[in-house]
Amino acid sequence: IEVCALQLPGSGTRHDEPPIQPWEPLVEAVAEQLLDYLDRPFAFFGYGSGSLLAYEVAHFVQSRFHLPPGHLFVMGAAAPGLVSNQKAIDQETLDHSDPGFDSYVFTPKPPLECPLSVIIDEGNEQIEPSELQDWSTLSEGDFRVESRVGPFETSGDDGRLLDTVRQQLQKIDVS
Repeated sequence: IEVCALQLPGSGTRHDEPPIQPWEPLVEAVAEQLLDYLDRPFAFFGYGSGSLLAYEVAHFVQSRFHLPPGHLFVMGAAAPGLVSNQKAIDQETLDHSDPGFDSYVFTPKPPLECPLSVIIDEGNEQIEPSELQDWSTLSEGDFRVESRVGPFETSGDDGRLLDTVRQQLQKIDVS
């Protein structure tokens, strides 16, 4: 497994750079940067508003380059239609320092052709179980909701998160 982490303009060590807005150029730029890594089986993982970016990049790569991901993992976020249209997530839970997030507008698209796993921290009171289930409408692949103990940012993780990801990655066809 090779991990490619993103540091977007306007956040982290790139906080001095202007964020890419609106959302569409951000998605396209991320997809273009990752294209060289998509010549082998791949998956996307997004946390919080990064889940929305992971979903949009997965869809862009699938529709533009005909390369469906082997899996999409999202964690700590309601399904995109809820985030932009119904504001289902409490504004305090969103990291508005994420570049381009404020300009995100969900538009319905054909479903992804990959399995989708939603991971939620046990005890998360900001996201309702029904909001997690709504992710199932965004993919034709297998769908599962996994819960884990402790918040992502502070937990030393008991290995369950990595086990969940590893188990699902092993199912990807590498032929």
